[in-house]
Amino acid sequence: MGDAQLDAAFEAARAAACERDGDLGVPATDLAADFKARVLERAGATGASISEVLAATRGDDLYLALAWQHGSQAAWSIFSERYEQGLVAAAQGQGAGLEQARDLAQGLPGQLIAEDTLTRYQGRGSLRGWLKVMVQRRVIDGARRSATEQDLGSVVHEAQTPAGDADLGAMERETTQKLITAAHALAESLTPKESLVLQFKYRDGLPQRTIARLLSVSDSRVTRLVGQGSEKLAAQLRRTFPGGRPEPFPGLDALWRTLGNFQVDRQDPALPPDHGADPPTAGTP
Repeated sequence: MGDAQLDAAFEAARAAACERDGDLGVPATDLAADFKARVLERAGATGASISEVLAATRGDDLYLALAWQHGSQAAWSIFSERYEQGLVAAAQGQGAGLEQARDLAQGLPGQLIAEDTLTRYQGRGSLRGWLKVMVQRRVIDGARRSATEQDLGSVVHEAQTPAGDADLGAMERETTQKLITAAHALAESLTPKESLVLQFKYRDGLPQRTIARLLSVSDSRVTRLVGQGSEKLAAQLRRTFPGGRPEPFPGLDALWRTLGNFQVDRQDPALPPDHGADPPTAGTP
């Protein structure tokens, strides 16, 4: 029954997408397995039945996303024609300038493919709404990183540079740049929970017991997460400064406070209501 239900849902999604978007140039057999896998993944993650998942799936949008992922030139053209202008507006709504917003919107398709992020779209909500969230997060992340790079420079400056010392000024700039590079690497190595605990502790200054309560974990679990994150920071600093850290060097607490903005949550974002979107058009057999 499950296989037949998924087959019927895929055919409904294919028909709806082809009616709306035309021939996407990808054989249906190439997309069927991925379509079914996305549905089953959502069912497994949420505990919902296949019927419940399909009823809430934007089948036509999921089919389009799969065709795009499989290299359909027609799907890429649809992205530019249908979504790009709305993504520019979404980026501007988060404070991006027009030129930056256009660059983000135009570069988003390639980034989603290169990062394998498009595989996270499972048809829950419209593709338009999901893409808006993706571009908005890039604006927010870029602003966080820019601010953190400035903060890192200030932290290093306070630790290293007496006024008017040109040699130490050059050392300050070199150390700051190395720390920025280390921060990017550290952000990729921390798990989402480690990242959150470290943000609460060092950026927000929350007591350990409060952190444990917020995350519904034990105090000892918070201690382990802080320890794991701190060891990753220490390891990254050893790789960044193999000859030993320059002296004087910012304290680890000061580093954590500024590095906090690099710790981006890599879980799927909560999708905002997609006002004005049509209800699901395909996916329910």
